[in-house]
Formats: sequence, structure tokens, C-alpha cells
Amino acid sequence: MSAIPPKDTYQLVFDRLTEQDSTTAERTARLLAQVIDHLEQRRELDRQEIEEMVHKLG
Repeated sequence: MSAIPPKDTYQLVFDRLTEQDSTTAERTARLLAQVIDHLEQRRELDRQEIEEMVHKLG
């Protein structure tokens, strides 16, 4: 499983983006938030799948 960077990393990226054009920064921040949500959902699904496998193997 790949590690997801801490949220501080995303805040740093957002801070840098807001120094640029705010419209571009807002769009990029929304996209980044969607990516973060997707990764967190995927991590949770992976965790559930692993727990199910362990349970089946008993």
C-alpha cells in the first residue's frame, strides 16, 4: 500500500496555488480534494478487503 502524504502537505500545495490566479487555484484545490477523497476511500476499501481475507483464513 502506498502512503498518503499528511494533510499538511496538501495545505502547503494549496497555499502555493493561492499565490497564483485564484480561479486556477480554486479549481486545482477542488480537484486535489477529490483526489484526496478518492485515495482515502480506496484505502478504506483495501482495509476492509484485507480484514475480510484475514477473517476467511481464520
